Amino acid sequence: MAQGFKDWLKEDAEFSDWFSPCKADNIYLPIDTGLDDLSKEAIWSVSSAKIGNGVEKLRDGKVDTFWQSDSTLPHIINIQFNSRKRVSEVRLFLDYRFDESYTPQKIAIRAGNYFRDLEDVLHKELVEPQGWVRIPLCEEELSESPKKLVSCLRVALLQVVILSNHQSGKDTHVRQVQVVGLKDREKEKLFYQPSFQTVDFLCFQHLR
Repeated sequence: MAQGFKDWLKEDAEFSDWFSPCKADNIYLPIDTGLDDLSKEAIWSVSSAKIGNGVEKLRDGKVDTFWQSDSTLPHIINIQFNSRKRVSEVRLFLDYRFDESYTPQKIAIRAGNYFRDLEDVLHKELVEPQGWVRIPLCEEELSESPKKLVSCLRVALLQVVILSNHQSGKDTHVRQVQVVGLKDREKEKLFYQPSFQTVDFLCFQHLR
């Protein structure tokens, strides 16, 4: 590869607006108001990995490294939480230009509370992806019924399942994964500190 991966990103029109020298340490896409990056709260594991390209590469914040599987298809990424989270989107950073036959083509998302109750949420086919692939998990977007009002999935376990690769490749490369969901309301309540202004309230602000 004559051109480095990051150099290509900086020159690509799709990424030039957010992948700049001042943001080189933050390759993740912006998150909408009211949502949060749930990735840091999860326990990550994979079905297999090559030495030096393990599960830690999925969350190292670098697009020039990758997790590489080391087994037969399907390849699985497990994302476990210690409690049920309201997940709205899974994001994968893939690049067919550099990874070719290692690039996932058909993937499935499974969701549940533990390994025995996992169910397929969706199947998605990718065509030579380059960059971030956003996979919404909102039920109103997954269902044809307009009556669905649920804005996210409440799950404690997610699986990203690579069912096949481009060019019938055996192993796979995934450069980054991000899980986005609604902020934890209970945690927000726990850390919420009202800002009292009047003397009557201020005198009862602390216990003595």
